[in-house]
Amino acid sequence: MEIVTSKYMKRYDVVDRTARRDLVELVEKGLLHREGEGRGSKYKFR
Repeated sequence: MEIVTSKYMKRYDVVDRTARRDLVELVEKGLLHREGEGRGSKYKFR
């Protein structure tokens, strides 16, 4: 399963900056793995 920032924003009703911060935090905690760079980034569950 994967998620992109825009889908996260819609699902949790947050702005872009909050979504990116949340996703980066989940990567740092080892719950997600980031694939790609910039706007093309996708996050996959570990």
